[in-house]
Amino acid sequence: MKEVDISEAQALFLEIIESAAHGEITTISRNGKSIARIVPVKQSRTGMLEGVYEVPDDIKTPFTQEIEEMFYGNDSEK
Repeated sequence: MKEVDISEAQALFLEIIESAAHGEITTISRNGKSIARIVPVKQSRTGMLEGVYEVPDDIKTPFTQEIEEMFYGNDSEK
């Protein structure tokens, strides 16, 4: 991921768009503060936020143990 100041981004617009087409993410900043992000468009919604958010390995079963303990109690406490 690269970061470009907005004044540079105006001059590099076509280059930034082309790099997005090749999978690169570019953050646009003003006075050192991020204000926008140019990301590649994917054909499917799967992976749309790849690189933006971290997805835990247990995404399909987060908090399984805690949920089971709410319904069935905790055997170690008995």
